[in-house]
Amino acid sequence: MIPQSIFSIRHAIVLWALHFAWGSTAIGVRLGGTLVCRLFDLLSVRKRYALVTQSLIGSHKSELDTPILCIDLDVMEENIAKMASFIHDRGKQWRPHEKCHKTPAIAWKQREAGAIGVTCAKVSEAEVMAAGGIHDILIANMIVGKRKVERVASLSRWADPVVACDHYVQAEQLAAACREVGTTCRMIAEVDIGLNR
Repeated sequence: MIPQSIFSIRHAIVLWALHFAWGSTAIGVRLGGTLVCRLFDLLSVRKRYALVTQSLIGSHKSELDTPILCIDLDVMEENIAKMASFIHDRGKQWRPHEKCHKTPAIAWKQREAGAIGVTCAKVSEAEVMAAGGIHDILIANMIVGKRKVERVASLSRWADPVVACDHYVQAEQLAAACREVGTTCRMIAEVDIGLNR
Protein backbone atom coordinates (compact mmCIF):
# COMPACT_ATOMS: atom_id res chain seq x y z
CA MET A 1 0.00 0.00 0.00
CA ILE A 2 1.19 3.51 -0.82
CA PRO A 3 1.67 5.63 2.32
CA GLN A 4 -0.73 8.58 2.53
CA SER A 5 2.19 10.83 3.51
CA ILE A 6 3.51 10.66 -0.05
CA PHE A 7 0.61 12.87 -1.13
CA SER A 8 1.63 15.67 1.27
CA ILE A 9 4.79 16.41 -0.71
CA ARG A 10 4.08 19.84 -2.25
CA HIS A 11 6.96 20.16 -4.71
CA ALA A 12 6.19 17.03 -6.70
CA ILE A 13 4.88 17.02 -10.26
CA VAL A 14 1.40 15.60 -10.34
CA LEU A 15 0.23 13.69 -13.38
CA TRP A 16 -3.49 13.55 -14.03
CA ALA A 17 -4.42 10.87 -16.57
CA LEU A 18 -7.84 11.70 -17.90
CA HIS A 19 -9.94 8.56 -18.06
CA PHE A 20 -13.45 10.00 -18.33
CA ALA A 21 -14.92 6.76 -19.63
CA TRP A 22 -14.23 5.21 -16.24
CA GLY A 23 -15.40 8.32 -14.37
CA SER A 24 -12.05 8.57 -12.64
CA THR A 25 -8.69 10.27 -12.82
CA ALA A 26 -5.35 8.65 -12.01
CA ILE A 27 -2.98 10.73 -9.92
CA GLY A 28 0.76 10.17 -9.95
CA VAL A 29 3.60 11.81 -8.08
CA ARG A 30 7.20 11.52 -9.28
CA LEU A 31 9.50 10.88 -6.33
CA GLY A 32 13.07 10.39 -7.49
CA GLY A 33 12.82 7.97 -10.41
CA THR A 34 9.60 6.30 -9.24
CA LEU A 35 6.07 7.16 -10.26
CA VAL A 36 3.53 6.57 -7.49
CA CYS A 37 -0.09 6.45 -8.67
CA ARG A 38 -3.57 6.43 -7.17
CA LEU A 39 -7.08 6.50 -8.52
CA PHE A 40 -9.11 9.64 -7.84
CA ASP A 41 -12.83 8.88 -7.84
CA LEU A 42 -14.58 11.87 -9.44
CA LEU A 43 -17.79 11.29 -7.51
CA SER A 44 -15.96 11.89 -4.24
CA VAL A 45 -13.20 13.94 -5.77
CA ARG A 46 -12.14 15.82 -2.65
CA LYS A 47 -12.47 13.13 0.01
CA ARG A 48 -11.73 9.53 -1.00
CA TYR A 49 -8.79 7.75 -2.62
CA ALA A 50 -8.48 4.16 -3.84
CA LEU A 51 -5.49 2.31 -5.26
CA VAL A 52 -5.18 1.92 -9.03
CA THR A 53 -6.07 -1.66 -9.91
CA GLN A 54 -3.25 -1.86 -12.48
CA SER A 55 -0.12 -0.58 -10.75
CA LEU A 56 1.79 2.18 -12.49
CA ILE A 57 4.44 2.31 -9.77
CA GLY A 58 7.88 2.48 -11.33
CA SER A 59 6.53 3.43 -14.75
CA HIS A 60 8.46 5.95 -16.78
CA LYS A 61 6.43 8.95 -17.92
CA SER A 62 6.80 7.78 -21.55
CA GLU A 63 4.87 4.60 -20.62
CA LEU A 64 1.80 6.49 -19.38
CA ASP A 65 -1.30 6.48 -21.56
CA THR A 66 -2.34 9.77 -23.13
CA PRO A 67 -3.95 12.24 -22.93
CA ILE A 68 -2.14 13.25 -19.77
CA LEU A 69 -1.77 16.59 -18.04
CA CYS A 70 1.38 17.33 -16.00
CA ILE A 71 0.94 19.89 -13.24
CA ASP A 72 3.19 21.50 -10.66
CA LEU A 73 0.70 21.86 -7.78
CA ASP A 74 2.43 24.84 -6.19
CA VAL A 75 2.44 26.82 -9.45
CA MET A 76 -1.15 25.86 -10.26
CA GLU A 77 -2.44 26.85 -6.82
CA GLU A 78 -0.49 30.13 -6.94
CA ASN A 79 -2.00 30.94 -10.36
CA ILE A 80 -5.52 30.12 -9.16
CA ALA A 81 -5.02 32.32 -6.09
CA LYS A 82 -3.72 35.22 -8.23
CA MET A 83 -6.70 35.02 -10.58
CA ALA A 84 -9.19 34.75 -7.72
CA SER A 85 -7.61 37.76 -5.98
CA PHE A 86 -7.60 39.80 -9.21
CA ILE A 87 -11.30 39.10 -9.79
CA HIS A 88 -12.30 39.62 -6.15
CA ASP A 89 -10.42 42.94 -5.86
CA ARG A 90 -12.48 44.27 -8.77
CA GLY A 91 -15.81 43.15 -7.33
CA LYS A 92 -16.48 40.71 -10.17
CA GLN A 93 -17.49 37.07 -10.36
CA TRP A 94 -15.38 34.37 -11.95
CA ARG A 95 -16.47 31.40 -14.10
CA PRO A 96 -13.25 29.90 -15.55
CA HIS A 97 -13.29 27.94 -18.79
CA GLU A 98 -12.42 24.28 -18.34
CA LYS A 99 -10.95 23.78 -21.80
CA CYS A 100 -7.39 24.01 -20.50
CA HIS A 101 -7.62 21.12 -18.03
CA LYS A 102 -11.06 19.42 -18.35
CA THR A 103 -10.58 17.99 -14.86
CA PRO A 104 -13.19 18.25 -12.08
CA ALA A 105 -10.50 18.05 -9.39
CA ILE A 106 -8.94 21.28 -10.70
CA ALA A 107 -12.39 22.85 -11.13
CA TRP A 108 -12.96 22.16 -7.40
CA LYS A 109 -9.76 24.05 -6.58
CA GLN A 110 -11.05 26.98 -8.68
CA ARG A 111 -14.44 26.84 -6.93
CA GLU A 112 -12.79 26.75 -3.50
CA ALA A 113 -10.83 29.88 -4.52
CA GLY A 114 -14.08 31.72 -5.27
CA ALA A 115 -15.20 30.81 -8.79
CA ILE A 116 -19.02 30.82 -9.02
CA GLY A 117 -19.03 27.93 -11.48
CA VAL A 118 -17.29 26.75 -14.62
CA THR A 119 -17.60 27.29 -18.36
CA CYS A 120 -17.54 24.37 -20.80
CA ALA A 121 -17.58 24.39 -24.60
CA LYS A 122 -19.91 21.44 -25.09
CA VAL A 123 -22.42 19.14 -23.43
CA SER A 124 -20.01 16.21 -22.93
CA GLU A 125 -17.60 18.44 -20.97
CA ALA A 126 -20.48 19.72 -18.83
CA GLU A 127 -21.50 16.12 -18.08
CA VAL A 128 -17.96 15.32 -16.88
CA MET A 129 -17.92 18.39 -14.61
CA ALA A 130 -21.36 17.53 -13.21
CA ALA A 131 -20.30 13.92 -12.56
CA GLY A 132 -17.36 15.38 -10.60
CA GLY A 133 -19.71 17.41 -8.40
CA ILE A 134 -19.46 20.79 -10.17
CA HIS A 135 -23.08 21.75 -10.79
CA ASP A 136 -23.07 25.43 -11.82
CA ILE A 137 -21.96 25.07 -15.45
CA LEU A 138 -22.17 27.49 -18.38
CA ILE A 139 -22.23 25.72 -21.75
CA ALA A 140 -20.85 28.50 -23.96
CA ASN A 141 -21.45 27.02 -27.41
CA MET A 142 -24.90 26.75 -28.95
CA ILE A 143 -26.71 23.44 -28.41
CA VAL A 144 -27.66 22.07 -31.83
CA GLY A 145 -29.42 18.78 -32.53
CA LYS A 146 -32.13 16.79 -30.79
CA ARG A 147 -29.78 14.40 -28.94
CA LYS A 148 -27.68 17.22 -27.42
CA VAL A 149 -30.80 19.14 -26.41
CA GLU A 150 -32.12 16.00 -24.68
CA ARG A 151 -28.78 15.54 -22.88
CA VAL A 152 -28.91 19.13 -21.58
CA ALA A 153 -32.49 18.57 -20.38
CA SER A 154 -31.37 15.39 -18.62
CA LEU A 155 -28.34 17.16 -17.14
CA SER A 156 -30.70 19.82 -15.75
CA ARG A 157 -32.28 17.17 -13.52
CA TRP A 158 -29.12 16.78 -11.42
CA ALA A 159 -26.99 19.85 -12.20
CA ASP A 160 -27.67 23.53 -12.87
CA PRO A 161 -26.42 24.30 -16.38
CA VAL A 162 -26.72 27.65 -18.15
CA VAL A 163 -27.01 27.46 -21.95
CA ALA A 164 -26.01 30.22 -24.35
CA CYS A 165 -28.65 30.73 -27.04
CA ASP A 166 -28.53 32.91 -30.18
CA HIS A 167 -31.89 32.02 -31.77
CA TYR A 168 -35.41 31.55 -30.42
CA VAL A 169 -35.66 28.10 -32.07
CA GLN A 170 -32.89 26.84 -29.76
CA ALA A 171 -34.78 28.16 -26.74
CA GLU A 172 -38.02 26.52 -27.90
CA GLN A 173 -36.34 23.14 -28.46
CA LEU A 174 -34.63 23.15 -25.06
CA ALA A 175 -37.82 24.30 -23.30
CA ALA A 176 -39.76 21.44 -24.94
CA ALA A 177 -37.12 18.87 -23.95
CA CYS A 178 -37.08 20.19 -20.37
CA ARG A 179 -40.88 20.02 -20.12
CA GLU A 180 -40.73 16.41 -21.30
CA VAL A 181 -38.48 15.42 -18.36
CA GLY A 182 -40.07 17.81 -15.85
CA THR A 183 -37.21 20.24 -15.35
CA THR A 184 -36.00 23.70 -16.36
CA CYS A 185 -32.70 25.03 -17.69
CA ARG A 186 -31.22 28.50 -17.37
CA MET A 187 -30.43 30.33 -20.62
CA ILE A 188 -28.52 33.47 -21.58
CA ALA A 189 -28.90 35.35 -24.85
CA GLU A 190 -25.89 35.33 -27.15
CA VAL A 191 -25.72 38.69 -28.97
CA ASP A 192 -23.66 39.33 -32.10
CA ILE A 193 -22.00 42.70 -31.51
CA GLY A 194 -20.42 42.75 -34.96
CA LEU A 195 -17.70 40.12 -34.63
CA ASN A 196 -19.77 37.56 -36.61
CA ARG A 197 -18.50 34.65 -34.47
